[in-house]
Amino acid sequence: MNLYTNPKVASHEARAAKLREASGGHGDGDGSVQVHVDTQLDADKAKVFAIYGKGGIGKSTTSSNLSVAFSKLGHRVLQIGCDPK
Repeated sequence: MNLYTNPKVASHEARAAKLREASGGHGDGDGSVQVHVDTQLDADKAKVFAIYGKGGIGKSTTSSNLSVAFSKLGHRVLQIGCDPK
């Protein structure tokens, strides 16, 4: 089995193609960044934690966008915000 015949890779590629099609072919906006999933990484049990105290640096925006992206790729997502104020 190689990268192209691995069913898990094929499934990820199929979901990515659906997302591209659903976007209507519109390009990304200025300053946007494209993120691609490493199809060889087996991260089914991965957990990501981001903790930072400084305000106004885009923590909520970034974490929300990542949550939506992972959700659309079929991953379960739980996002918890803890504002100390």
